[in-house]
Amino acid sequence: MGTPSSTMHTLAATRSATRSTDGLADDERRQLLRNAKAGDHQAFCRLVREHDRRALSVAQRILGNREDALDALQDALVKLFRFLHQVDEEQELGAYVNRVVVNACLDLLRRKKRSEGLTARMEWAEIERSDPEQRLDDVRKSRALQQALASLPPRQRVAFVLREIEGMSTAEVARILGSREVTVRVQISTARLFMNRIRSR
Repeated sequence: MGTPSSTMHTLAATRSATRSTDGLADDERRQLLRNAKAGDHQAFCRLVREHDRRALSVAQRILGNREDALDALQDALVKLFRFLHQVDEEQELGAYVNRVVVNACLDLLRRKKRSEGLTARMEWAEIERSDPEQRLDDVRKSRALQQALASLPPRQRVAFVLREIEGMSTAEVARILGSREVTVRVQISTARLFMNRIRSR
């Protein structure tokens, strides 16, 4: 399916793309998938470009910074390219991409010895007040929330981010994590309670 160097070059080009592809017709998407499975890097790029922005957003929210998110996305794209033959033509590619990216994020989190310094980009509210004291208080609360999210167990953090921030359904989150819906509901509820306690301080 191509040499590692050529694959990495193509994936790097995909990562640097600034414009998403317009919605592909089902027949075109299936043909691109067939071509990509046969080793066509350009077809792979077109397929991935439909989903890379949201995938990067998910990774950045989970990991807390763009550099780690790009590393996770790179790992995910490499794995996706290598195991593309496992993707069925009728399967929703976006869900598959999200699953691979989330797994790459979890792998990266497991490799990290410490989670301090993670900056979760929580958008609870925009800080646009003129009062310096109020702004400082908002910044302190924002940092507390960021630290709280970073302190959640990895899978609980992923479940919370996907459900509460990315707006995915519980069923979608469960499929991505390979968990039962009841397990995901517990993870989300526990994380929500923890985050709400932090917000109320």
